[in-house]
Amino acid sequence: MKTKLFTVILLQCFCLLIFSQQFSTKLYLTDKNGQKDTLEVGYDPNATNEVDAAFGEINYSSPINSDKFQAFIIGQCWLCNNFLQNPYYLRKQIMKPSSYYISEGAIPIVFPYESLPVTISWDKSVFVNVDRDCSIVTDWQPSRWFDVSGDWGITLAHMNVDSSIQFSEVNSSTVLETMKASGFNYTNNGTQYPLRTIYMAFSNRNINAIGEIKSDNQIQIYPGMVKNQLKIKNTSSQFIKTIRIQSLDGKFIRILNGSDKEIDCSNYIKGVYFIDFEFDNNIVHKKFIKE
Repeated sequence: MKTKLFTVILLQCFCLLIFSQQFSTKLYLTDKNGQKDTLEVGYDPNATNEVDAAFGEINYSSPINSDKFQAFIIGQCWLCNNFLQNPYYLRKQIMKPSSYYISEGAIPIVFPYESLPVTISWDKSVFVNVDRDCSIVTDWQPSRWFDVSGDWGITLAHMNVDSSIQFSEVNSSTVLETMKASGFNYTNNGTQYPLRTIYMAFSNRNINAIGEIKSDNQIQIYPGMVKNQLKIKNTSSQFIKTIRIQSLDGKFIRILNGSDKEIDCSNYIKGVYFIDFEFDNNIVHKKFIKE
């Protein structure tokens, strides 16, 4: 009897060791019809930002297709086309803690567009901790300009202040991923539906929004409203590693060598574009308008 009891206790301790993590919490989702779903998110220094069986993560390679409202965590990356290369669909994800950029601790979540409006709630008391007191939920990719207000139409909640947020119709400045873009195939009564993508990001006061250089006049781009050639002037002592151009809807248009001094924008569609200049340990972000 004692041997059996010891074995049970040992197994319980082993399971606790395997599935424990530094921090985790629940996100509660409710769709327009009152159907509910729950996801678990968290972080641990031993996590890999992939599918970690050691933390109880399960990859639903063929997500359940039914009339039931469901949300899934998908591949953690910012180049949307990469979702097709290494897609995974989780109900729980433990991330590696952010060290410099908020995007390192960001988790993309998808649910059917037809479920809107969808409300997401959480226990805000657990986000008062200084390790995560700047965590957010937003529909803007939290690697750039997510905290801009007003005309950008960004939906954002600070998780240490707010306890819920509602996502409704997609506007021109948010990202809507279809089945093709995300690799996720959601079927309801034989009909496939597009997906709404939102982001939950762990962050604290020691992590920059995107590792920006405060004196961003070290990089100059001109003209601000460009027809053909966008010119770049680097007045800093640092070498630009990579230049990335992104459209307003979150799609990467081009990735360029940091040594380029001009960018041909003649074939770009008219509108607002973001341009990131990546250095060794920081990023400068700017924007321009294509006429």
